Amino acid sequence: MLENNLNNENIEKYKKLNPNQKEGLIRLGIKNAYDLLHYITIRYINYGEISQIGNLMDGSFATLYGTLKNVKVKKSWKTKINMTEAHLFDGVKNIDLVWFNQPYIGKIYPENTLVQISGKVENKNNKQYIINPSIDKINNIPEASDSLFREDNDNSDNLIPIYAETKHVTSRFILETIKRIIKSEYFDNLTDVIPEHIRKELHLPSIKDAILYIHFPKNNKLAESAKKRFLFEEMFIIQLLIQEERKLAEQSLSYHVQENNLNEFFDLHEINPTNAQRRVLDDILKDLRADKPMQRLLEGDVGSGKTLVAASAIYNVIKNKKDNKVIGSPLQAAYLAPTEILAMQQFESLINLLAHTGISVGYISGKAAYKFPSKIDPESYTKISKAQLSKWIKSGEISLLVGTHSITKKSVEFKDLALVIIDEQHRFGINTRKDLAHKKGDNRLEIPHLLSMTATPIPRTLALSIFGDLDLSIIDELPKGRKPIKTKFIYEKDRNKTYDFMIDQVGKGKQVFIVCSKINEKEDTEDGQVEKRKSVESELKRIQKYLDQKEATSDTDLNKINIKGLHSKIKTAEQEQIMQDFKDNQIQILIATSLVEVGVNIPNATMMIIEDAERFGYSQLHQLRGRIGRGNDESYCFLFSSSFNEKSLERLKNFSSTNNGFELAEMDMNQRGIGSLLSSNQSGMSDLGMEALKNIKLVELAKKYAKEIIENDPLLENYSELKNRLKELDNIHME
Repeated sequence: MLENNLNNENIEKYKKLNPNQKEGLIRLGIKNAYDLLHYITIRYINYGEISQIGNLMDGSFATLYGTLKNVKVKKSWKTKINMTEAHLFDGVKNIDLVWFNQPYIGKIYPENTLVQISGKVENKNNKQYIINPSIDKINNIPEASDSLFREDNDNSDNLIPIYAETKHVTSRFILETIKRIIKSEYFDNLTDVIPEHIRKELHLPSIKDAILYIHFPKNNKLAESAKKRFLFEEMFIIQLLIQEERKLAEQSLSYHVQENNLNEFFDLHEINPTNAQRRVLDDILKDLRADKPMQRLLEGDVGSGKTLVAASAIYNVIKNKKDNKVIGSPLQAAYLAPTEILAMQQFESLINLLAHTGISVGYISGKAAYKFPSKIDPESYTKISKAQLSKWIKSGEISLLVGTHSITKKSVEFKDLALVIIDEQHRFGINTRKDLAHKKGDNRLEIPHLLSMTATPIPRTLALSIFGDLDLSIIDELPKGRKPIKTKFIYEKDRNKTYDFMIDQVGKGKQVFIVCSKINEKEDTEDGQVEKRKSVESELKRIQKYLDQKEATSDTDLNKINIKGLHSKIKTAEQEQIMQDFKDNQIQILIATSLVEVGVNIPNATMMIIEDAERFGYSQLHQLRGRIGRGNDESYCFLFSSSFNEKSLERLKNFSSTNNGFELAEMDMNQRGIGSLLSSNQSGMSDLGMEALKNIKLVELAKKYAKEIIENDPLLENYSELKNRLKELDNIHME
């Protein structure tokens, strides 16, 4: 038998790849033969339902066959976008085809090429066309009974899979490559990671049958059973990793944090925590005194004071000594944030809360290292080398280390790491604490307590499903004096009034966010079509033009208003500088994508405009809105929409009626499903994993079976396939 080494089974063993195809496969998340066999279809086409151009319905999804005619590569007249135009002729009629930003189409598919086209039929001025269709070369135009993917022609009921594509990797290329792998000895020797008794109880197909059913189904029922199996497998593996981590924690020693120093901390800053904050801190202190390491998830609405809770826990841990000895060295804490911008912001926030306590604070990211307090200026921090920072962490001289994933690197060793706080838990691997607790050469018996935090309000049942068996605490109360943000849906006719109000706010020294769902006008949507939506670049021009027109009549000196754009295509260093300038009020109006969704703290920002607001779910709108209202002044959020859809507009009006994130999360889940609460764009979880999360029953079943296996066989001695699979996965993400 072949050794079933999933990671090393090279696709090129079955099909020669050129550099462009290799790059395209990586973009799709396909690195090896195993990934390709698990690449799930987005839909199926029934060859018994081949469309004819003369019978097309507007708005329908069609698969057509024919010959390309009048192929032209050009630039659009208005926006100068590269585009390819062609006609598809099926022997009777033509239909227009347009590809934006894909000039290579005209070179790969010249005049008179036989092709298969798939896409959505649009109509403008009584003329049908398809924008950015998928396209594949064919050798002949099939009849309805033909199958291009089977060697026999008897299976007219065959469903043909369509896969998500990318440049240089078409759906047909993916299927043909899968077909070659399935015919190989590698496929014959695939082993199943789902134990047989679970498959039988849940009526799931074996791995080989599932692969055949998903890629070559004879009917929808078989395709659905295969998809169910793959969804379960994805969540089952994730839950096994979670249960392994919990078992490890339960069997490990913890640092005993006996002394309660919270009142001392609050008195130092004259802080009066809310009842919710005190309740959560009571939970945390109880965990810290226990024999087993804490495993707690803290949910807190925007502005609820999670940072204060984190700082309080850090202070309490560090002020305890190793083994509770008076002369012992302080225990240590680590605070992980998902981005450099957020890590630096939390570094500065924690310094403010821990100044004058005698606690030394370090910072590390991929780019820099800092230490507080500075010897030169005890009120500030100073830049140091990463090597020096590592020495101080290892010796225990630095008690708190704040940073990005750089904290988990082998070069960073702690003396007595007693507490790990992970901000936005879902953006880190579930093995993060394990990485920190037991590095190579680390002989400590204890593992740190874990406090995970999220600012995304998630309903309790869903949170417990996603995060395994973490104990859950919720801050459901805002600090006293925090004013609710006034939110209003604005019709297009009132846009100028909103801009006038914006000028008034800036004239009072305040700052403004404008959020857009696109970077530029040329940016395609997920289905490849270019839509008319507000973009960062278009709004920069629009706002500047508006200010120029108002200059003569406004009491505010509009020439002093600095406007800047912010989005993911700007280099990280420049992004950080823009955010710093905005924080310092050198920029008054920041026009950005949802890059500013989490953690950005600008107390002077009192106004936000969200363009195409119907594009965002309640939870994301709430996170965006949470960037304002962080100071003592009244704050305002204005929602614009170009949609005429009654349900979309009703949703925006509902959103305007409440500032409670948990209420909105429940509404979002009920109206749009779990996927509206969770996003795979900013994390490492696969699309399949994201879809699995949407089925709470499936998640619960996966957790149940994973828990049973780890309880009865924690080393997986009787599950060799599972054991090998888990060894390959050291960085699964949780959102």
